[in-house]
Amino acid sequence: MNYDKQRRQGVRAAIAARADQTLAAIRDLNNCYGTIMKTAIEETSVETLVEHVLDNDPEWAYRMLTLFPDLDPHHRKQLVAKTAEGEEAAISTLRFVPHLEDHEETMLTQAAGKLAHSMGEISAFSLIDQAWYNAEFTVFWVDQGQVQPAATIPKSQWGKWKWSEKLSGGGGTVKMNISEFAVEDKDGNTVAPQPGNEVWMYMWVQAGDDFESPLRFTYNPNTEATANFTATGTTKSTRLSLTNIT
Repeated sequence: MNYDKQRRQGVRAAIAARADQTLAAIRDLNNCYGTIMKTAIEETSVETLVEHVLDNDPEWAYRMLTLFPDLDPHHRKQLVAKTAEGEEAAISTLRFVPHLEDHEETMLTQAAGKLAHSMGEISAFSLIDQAWYNAEFTVFWVDQGQVQPAATIPKSQWGKWKWSEKLSGGGGTVKMNISEFAVEDKDGNTVAPQPGNEVWMYMWVQAGDDFESPLRFTYNPNTEATANFTATGTTKSTRLSLTNIT
């Protein structure tokens, strides 16, 4: 996903719609998808925004679905179908947009291809910071149907989760074994990822938008494989990309 390209597409759409306020919002690099899309709706209409979203990058459709969960069913169906035009938009919609219909889940799973399945067995994650923000990461995992560590320590107390060291914007790499992300419950019992659990990375961004990766892996403490991610973008356009598995 190329944010500069998306902004250029947005500029062209705003000019075509003669939406001066939206154009100004797009050109302000501090504005995120939410600010830009809300401005577009206020200046034009939901119908106009949907029309332009459907003519552009499928990532826009995914963002609109998450930003405006109460869209009418017709617009929602159009946007879900649009996300199926790109693997990354499809997998993000599949993971993070609630209340999908069965046929939509099937369509998105097919569109996402290999991204919809485990990317392989790993025992560690690493994060390379090539972005203009400070970041840390933690690991989420599913054990017996529960997403941890949130099932043990609520998200409102996320500071009690285990985090990597903080990376300063523009440089640095941190690697941690998945076993290091264990937490304690209120009774002092250890809750830790178990072999075979589905695991993924969640990146915290200082003064910006966090990023939860839609890519899933299988935890195997007996392998030396590491999933290496790279953080890019800005605080309002964060990006977390899988570089490779080594």
